[in-house]
Amino acid sequence: YNQKGTENVLVSRALRDAFVFENMAFDLGQCISDQVGLLARGAKGYIGTSPNGCTNSLLNLFIAYGHNWPTRPLCIMSHSQGNLITSNALMQYSALMSGRIPVNAVSNPALKAIIARGPIRIHVFAVASPAMTWPINNFITMHAYWHQYDPVTALSGYRNLRATLAGHGTRTS
Repeated sequence: YNQKGTENVLVSRALRDAFVFENMAFDLGQCISDQVGLLARGAKGYIGTSPNGCTNSLLNLFIAYGHNWPTRPLCIMSHSQGNLITSNALMQYSALMSGRIPVNAVSNPALKAIIARGPIRIHVFAVASPAMTWPINNFITMHAYWHQYDPVTALSGYRNLRATLAGHGTRTS
């Protein structure tokens, strides 16, 4: 949940409308930033932290609680912008767990121990995803659900259509 603004403050209608516009502009800017970061990660040229705190929080959840999660595999259902956040966090997690980041480059001993345990299995159900790329490996699986006339899913560069053609997606009309 990506909250910005002061939705709980009682203000005039005009001021509330200004907050709504500000929130929409902020979310659009954040989506663009997330998509750019995701494309850089997909090109395997960038592994650093995300400017989106939600992405970093989700990555920290995978790292801190992934092996203690009560169900296997860990299942994530993400919708719209949540797919950008999830995909960015999974790209970073995948880089950590697949050895793209050398273990000797990690200074935190607890994180080194988690990396040594290996990755957890994660299954993602991506609904109306604008994400252009997802990590491809043997511990993360993704299934896309999308509507053929949804402009948000077109932002994925038709990644959802390619997933459907490969048997990992579902299109509705």
